[in-house]
Amino acid sequence: MVTARPGRSFWKIRPRRRATPWVAGDERERRELHAGFLRPEVLEPVSRLRPIADELGISMAQLALAWVLREPNVASAIIGASRPEQVDDNVAASSIELDANVLAQIDDVLASALAVIEAG
Repeated sequence: MVTARPGRSFWKIRPRRRATPWVAGDERERRELHAGFLRPEVLEPVSRLRPIADELGISMAQLALAWVLREPNVASAIIGASRPEQVDDNVAASSIELDANVLAQIDDVLASALAVIEAG
């Protein structure tokens, strides 16, 4: 997700196109970008990740980062934080090991969310 103050320029990647400049504040385009992901039928499957995180005693952010960082081809993850405690939470995710059972549960949840997104 790209967020910015109105008037600032950022880069947005479009499928099968070169990166093009995007000026924050184009509300219509932002809504189109997010419309596919912020629907209840997409958010419901994603909400099933919370019990997995709760069972492990970690936050949703830590679960997401641990899932990304477990991939051998990923050297680092770009994170965002607005408070120092969020940085601490994100850093702690680097030491979390997800076992095969947890990864299978996550894959099942993500597969159902992806199916909803692809169906339109």
